[in-house]
Amino acid sequence: MRAFCRFFPCFFALASGLTAVDVTITNLNTSTVNIADSTPRILQIDVGGSGGTGLISTELTLTGGGTLDNFAGGGPQYFVTWTPPNGGAGTAVIRVPAETIDGGNNLGSISIPYDLVAPGTPTFTGLADGDTIGGTTTVTGPVPSGATMVEVNGVAATIAAGVWGQSITEQDGPLHITVRAVDAFGNDAVAAIDVTVDATPPNLTVTTPAGDINWNSATLTMEGAVDDTTATITIVNDANVMPVVNAPGWTVDLSGLAEGVRTLQIRAVDTYGNVATVIRLVTVDTTAPSVTLGTPSVALARTGVEPSFLVTFADAGTGLDTVNVSDQDVILTMTGTASASASVNDNGDTDIATWRITLNTLAGDGTVQVSVATGLALDVVTNSSGVSALSSVVTVDNTPPAVSSVTPSPGGSSTNPVMLVTMVLSEPVTAVPLLEVANATASAVTIVSGSTYAVTLTATNPGPFGITRIQATDTVGNPTDDATGWTVGTYEAGIAAFIDLPVTQNATTGTSPIVFEITFGESIDIATFDVSDLVVGGTAGGTKIVTLAPDTVLADTVFTATVTGMTTTGTVTLNLAADLVQALDDGEYNAATTGAVINWTASAPPVLPPSQPVTSPSAAGGGGGGCGAGGASGLLVVGMGLLGLRRRRIG
Repeated sequence: MRAFCRFFPCFFALASGLTAVDVTITNLNTSTVNIADSTPRILQIDVGGSGGTGLISTELTLTGGGTLDNFAGGGPQYFVTWTPPNGGAGTAVIRVPAETIDGGNNLGSISIPYDLVAPGTPTFTGLADGDTIGGTTTVTGPVPSGATMVEVNGVAATIAAGVWGQSITEQDGPLHITVRAVDAFGNDAVAAIDVTVDATPPNLTVTTPAGDINWNSATLTMEGAVDDTTATITIVNDANVMPVVNAPGWTVDLSGLAEGVRTLQIRAVDTYGNVATVIRLVTVDTTAPSVTLGTPSVALARTGVEPSFLVTFADAGTGLDTVNVSDQDVILTMTGTASASASVNDNGDTDIATWRITLNTLAGDGTVQVSVATGLALDVVTNSSGVSALSSVVTVDNTPPAVSSVTPSPGGSSTNPVMLVTMVLSEPVTAVPLLEVANATASAVTIVSGSTYAVTLTATNPGPFGITRIQATDTVGNPTDDATGWTVGTYEAGIAAFIDLPVTQNATTGTSPIVFEITFGESIDIATFDVSDLVVGGTAGGTKIVTLAPDTVLADTVFTATVTGMTTTGTVTLNLAADLVQALDDGEYNAATTGAVINWTASAPPVLPPSQPVTSPSAAGGGGGGCGAGGASGLLVVGMGLLGLRRRRIG
């Protein structure tokens, strides 16, 4: 029947109505098969369903090595023993072929890897039995074939690029080193060596410098000794490494040391890598202390004022050690006639860095600057300060302000009592000048610009008036009191003058010329009065022309003025400004006067009959008299002749 089912499985399954069952093979000893555990493994075969009979040992198959025996059991569970081979490595595969069990089954199988080969024996690189190593040594070697892990004295080593390595730190004495190589199945190989540990570093001493120092040079000689002639000595300065010859006494000259704290690390390394280190901190300071002069307490001074300067010393390197400043250490630079002396104090504190210089006995005019001598401050490494720069300027001014000018001075005569006066001083002053005036009142003094000031004086009585004293103080405090006296003008009441209408002139008229009468209160110098002194105005249109003629009866006090040229209706006025006409006796000027007003009305032109042609004046009048052009010329000549006669008579 089994033979039939093997040859006709489909037919048998269909004919009997059965379904093939699954077969599972389980290794009851699941530990890794290796050299240390190569015992036979019992395999359990389970057939699904309730049947599973008919399996015989010869129907099991084995590939990959080993043997099968001790087959036992009956469906649905069977047992068989797989014995690993005596050596080698591989994977054993045990199968229950399909259709080997009554009723039909699917294929069942199990794979059992095994490795009965140990990895390669570890070896050491650069280290052998009986060698001496340092207190801290890294043991290395190639990774043996087949090994997946390497242990050094029970500690897993680092594996990289086919090399294992492990750092060992031990004290002086013998040391047994065991290296164990292990493969993936736990098979191992062991190698061991015995070495001697030398964990004692060389005895390194640095005699120069004997300790941390402050140093004022970029070069330094270092000296020392080491008790191991085989040791390698280096000096590390920042990132720079300098080898040193081991004599065993050694000397090295360092150069190019930068400013600041330098950490010098002296290292001695013996044959076994033991390190001795000595550190020297060297503070390099090659910079002299600085000197700073502050601004003066006052920049503008005179005798009696004592400007002062704060002097500050500083050292950014090792710091100040001593500072000593005396009066003799102050250097004065003066210009002009300025003179001064200097005194020094400690600025009222215990800080050696700050001092105060005071200028005494200022005199003259000019400038003063101070500086201090060299070598007044020393830092910790004896760098000394240099000469300071010149201080800011103190201007010495002992000259009071002067009155440069007063304008107008001397002033002329005028009937106007008000005068604007300008005063210029030699320099600006702290406040507007104080004034004393004569025969006048003064407005507030104002600043025009810089040292120029203005004041308005108003005369109180006829006669000279002006400023009698000017007082002022400059910005330094120098006072001036100038009583020179300045007459800015002479106020005159003026010759009385009146402009009226003569009895023959109506205040309202339409005729031309219009006549005004000018009367002075006393005889005038006729040479100082002419028609240009009169101002004609009013609203009447046209080009108004003034003609002036003296009265023949009162030749030096009364004058007649005529106005012509009006063309449109309006007013006509005539005025005389002040200070134009002088008196004949004392030269006094006239006072201003406002003239009379005449209302002038333009006449309407005549209306001619339509048939009568308009004729020109020359045609109508011919060369005779009347009101033609010839007649006007005659009047103008007569008027000018009378004026000429009057001027000649008075002259």
